[in-house]
Amino acid sequence: MDPRIQAVGGRIDTDAICPNTTGGAAAEYAVERDCRKPKPGLNNQLLEHFQVGPECVVLIGDLETDLLAGQAAGVGSFRYDGRDLFEFTSRVISANLGLDAVDSLEATSKARRS
Repeated sequence: MDPRIQAVGGRIDTDAICPNTTGGAAAEYAVERDCRKPKPGLNNQLLEHFQVGPECVVLIGDLETDLLAGQAAGVGSFRYDGRDLFEFTSRVISANLGLDAVDSLEATSKARRS
């Protein structure tokens, strides 16, 4: 997806993971944390990092835990249908934020610069 985003002038600014799981083999990560889906911690961290409210964000995931984590953070959450991810994302952004994908990328870029 990154080359397609770049082709319309956008970029991926970050990605985020939660390495913790209670069943993990490494003791330092085998702990329960708020960042582990379906809890909202990771989404809340990203909202804080980018200084945006949940009403300005959509979350797209393929698992029920993705959607539950987004909903717990107050973010509009949508299950990816397995088809063209860029087209799906464009539809979700347009329908829920009132922007097309290019406008969304431009608005996000401008907001981060100001």
